[in-house]
Amino acid sequence: MLAAIGKKDVEVFKKIRVGIISTGDEIISQDEKLDSAKIYDVNSFTLYTSCYKEYALPKMYGIVKDDFEALKDALFKALQENDIVLISGGSSVGTYDNTLKAIESLKDSKVLVDGVSIKPGKPTIIAKVGTRAVFGLPGHPVSCLFIFNFFVKRLIDIILHQQDTSRKILAKMKTSIATSSGRTEFVFVKLHFGDEILAEPLYGKSGSINLLNNASGYIRVDATKTGIKAGDIVEVILI
Repeated sequence: MLAAIGKKDVEVFKKIRVGIISTGDEIISQDEKLDSAKIYDVNSFTLYTSCYKEYALPKMYGIVKDDFEALKDALFKALQENDIVLISGGSSVGTYDNTLKAIESLKDSKVLVDGVSIKPGKPTIIAKVGTRAVFGLPGHPVSCLFIFNFFVKRLIDIILHQQDTSRKILAKMKTSIATSSGRTEFVFVKLHFGDEILAEPLYGKSGSINLLNNASGYIRVDATKTGIKAGDIVEVILI
């Protein structure tokens, strides 16, 4: 098309570079032996793939233990090489604290959000260091991937001057769901295709890989609602 209109030179956007850091004493790589107190690193790979799908250039910076100085050094290095840095936290309170302290310790840093009133993903940090964006993501795989889709993907769309690229579909709720968290809640669902499209709510802990594996997408339940009734038409954001 460009050749047909005689356009030889065009202005393009550079691909966004995203650094990925996984933290937590309990997190190990797949080539280490798994024991009862450890879990394999999942978030680095789901975040890497998610970035790749958004045409970004992801780079892994490995696993950092619950050590403030080590995390600060890893974050500083990642910020020198990337436009966005994602820090996936472990399950401990100390990991969250270290992430917050590491961000605040850097020059020209500003924490914009320290916790969000949504479920899943309450322990989320959004900050900037100079012109770079930093996200402290929850450690649980379901929460981590959701927050990427909800916040990080949207930032990438904004930087690239494009509309929300989320894929959405309307479906009818197969069963009722009740919520009572007092905050906006996102519920994962599995779609069933037949004479009509049905959305079946899925339940499980935010660390459940099966929940991610079985989900077609998720729906939003605003904090002002107490649930959704069977038969209601809902918008499903596909994953």
